[in-house]
Amino acid sequence: MMANDQRKHLIFYLVAFIAIVTGACSLKLQKFDIETPAQILSIVDSPPVLDGRPRFRQIFCSLLKEVPGASSDIQNCTSLIWRLADENINEGSGAALPHHDPGLKIFIVPGAFSDCFPELGAPFQKGIDRLSGLGYSIETIAIEGRSGSEHDALLIAEALSQKINRETDRLLLIGYSKGVTDILHFLVNFPDLASQVAAVISVSGAVNGSPLAEKFMDSYEQWFADALPSRCPPGDKKVLISLERKVQMAWLAGHSLPRHVAYFSLATFADRPNIARILCTTYDQLAQIDPRNDGQLIFYDQIIPGSTLLGFANTDHWDIALPVRQKYGFWGRPTLLPEFTEFPKIYFWRHWFYFQLNSFNMLKDDRRQGLSG
Repeated sequence: MMANDQRKHLIFYLVAFIAIVTGACSLKLQKFDIETPAQILSIVDSPPVLDGRPRFRQIFCSLLKEVPGASSDIQNCTSLIWRLADENINEGSGAALPHHDPGLKIFIVPGAFSDCFPELGAPFQKGIDRLSGLGYSIETIAIEGRSGSEHDALLIAEALSQKINRETDRLLLIGYSKGVTDILHFLVNFPDLASQVAAVISVSGAVNGSPLAEKFMDSYEQWFADALPSRCPPGDKKVLISLERKVQMAWLAGHSLPRHVAYFSLATFADRPNIARILCTTYDQLAQIDPRNDGQLIFYDQIIPGSTLLGFANTDHWDIALPVRQKYGFWGRPTLLPEFTEFPKIYFWRHWFYFQLNSFNMLKDDRRQGLSG
């Protein structure tokens, strides 16, 4: 009973918070449009982003057809991954899928406020269970969901120092949302540990930060920074500072990411009918800048400089990684969809993991043409 009451209170706080910091929405300057090419917001002299979308789509769609008992909606992969105007329809190797490599140790870093929602579990929990069954070592690193990236980078370093063999282990780090920002800060701040990182996968990563952080900052600090401390500790209270676009992009401009790491980016955006109710107001706020957003981040803010772009998933910021639609019912589900729908995370996880293994084998001699920043 206590847990249910706390959850209701937390949802109330979220709804109240959004209502306070937002008002009547201005008219959107752009229409929702996928007839434009993929775009990247990056700093001058950033390394180019490589286009892995055709190969990722080929792997994803071919494997999805083999899922036994899957619904037609799940098997229709064209509705799950946006095809923007510049994606080559015919490109993509038809090579066999790579063998699994259980020698990789996988660590997942969750997003902002993750410890405030323990009932949701770790990001990609079903995918974790699937890969664990194939022999992979997968752990979630506990960060402080209301702390800034510098502090959480230290927590990542402390966790890895205790969990890995410094002589032999090769690491794959998977970040979700602000967890990606935390990973990037870790790679720069702790080069000795970072030397064992083979790859980083960003899923809906807050790479450039979000315009919402600036908008919400004052209200968060005044009303919500110390709210519900028994449910999630306030930490250093710098979570939104780390997510300000001016802060994170200045950090990217001042720090070079390690070149030995292979980076991969999976971004998300959806049209408004596919956005969870609780995210609709923030979606509308971001839509004044660009309607191709996921309710928290604009699509071009989610791509690591120098990474391989996997694609743009058609879902909102929460549904790509967490069972929000299942756990929170009305508030977690989209407004206009007639039935309960949830992004097929368990299948998606498997497929982009196959792509990452494939890219390990191809990366040095099969560089694709870079997307202009």
